[in-house]
This record gives sequence, C-alpha cells and structure tokens, in this order.
Amino acid sequence: MYESIRVVTPVMRSDHKAVVSYAGHLQPTLKATTKKLYRPVTSAQHALFLQYISTLNCDISHDPSTDAQSLFDHFYETALQLLNSFYNRKEQSP
Repeated sequence: MYESIRVVTPVMRSDHKAVVSYAGHLQPTLKATTKKLYRPVTSAQHALFLQYISTLNCDISHDPSTDAQSLFDHFYETALQLLNSFYNRKEQSP
C-alpha cells in the first residue's frame, strides 16, 4: 500500500519514534549548504568607529529641491561605506 516507510528518531528526548509513510514515490532531497555573511565586532574596531564618527559633520542641507528619497539614499550609502570600512564581512559556513 505504501511505497516508502521511514522510522524517524525524534529530536527531543523520547522513548518513541515516528513512522512516516508515503503513498507516492519519494524524491531524494539534496542537502544544500549556504554560507552566511556576518560582521564580527571587536572593542578596538568599535572604538575606532566611534572616534571617527564623532568627527563627522552630519549637517543635513534643507534645500527644498532635495527630496526625502535622495537624502535617504545618501545616508544609506554613507552608512554602508562606514560599515565596510570599520567592520569587515566574513563568511560563516554552516
């Protein structure tokens, strides 16, 4: 009646196992590995970053011809440059 029957051990502590059955053909699944990017932060990096941004002039021009989107784009570009300068990205394998 069933083409595939598997007994699965639970992840949590238990005296029981689960029985999983499939009426159709079970396709084998391929496990994919992904690499995640992260930015490790050390106290020295953070101190240099705080020292640098304390010297920045963050005066925003209130020119009526400048719209909110272009101001945000400028802010985002500046923030991303600061992150890339002080906190290097690294890959983490699963």
